[in-house]
Amino acid sequence: MDLPTTGGDQARTGGATRHVQQPWTNGFQATSTRHEYVLYYGDSPVEYHTIVGVDDSRAFVPDPQQPQSPGGTYSITPYQATLGEIVTGDVETFNAYLNRAGIVVQQ
Repeated sequence: MDLPTTGGDQARTGGATRHVQQPWTNGFQATSTRHEYVLYYGDSPVEYHTIVGVDDSRAFVPDPQQPQSPGGTYSITPYQATLGEIVTGDVETFNAYLNRAGIVVQQ
């Protein structure tokens, strides 16, 4: 699947989706699945991203960085948050699921 973006860039999904069971996904009753995305500029791949469809893919959250210490917080970068918002298609839905997962956006 190609998702057109600005400037002739595009994203394509790749790899098989698989079920995810991580501490940050345990708060969702429905299934979470991992998706691999490749961002292209023209025909050249420039970035690879893993995004998790949570709660039967109601929102798409980039795979967060593990906490640095036990009981710490999972985090994503502002850029990853933007990707999650785009793939989810709704900023409010994305933010609600990010909060439910206990993931913070690094500043």
